[in-house]
Amino acid sequence: MRTSGIVAEKLRAYGVEIDVNLRNPAFVLDDAILPVGASIYARIVETRLPKA
Repeated sequence: MRTSGIVAEKLRAYGVEIDVNLRNPAFVLDDAILPVGASIYARIVETRLPKA
């Protein structure tokens, strides 16, 4: 297991074993999910910043 210790521990709790490092060419990132993550991040920032 070469992923982050905490992440690997959580995944193992659900029976998921990961043997692909995120910097490994075998790791595939679906680019279609990036706008979703950016939107969620933007909403978090907007709610935590003080109103101007």
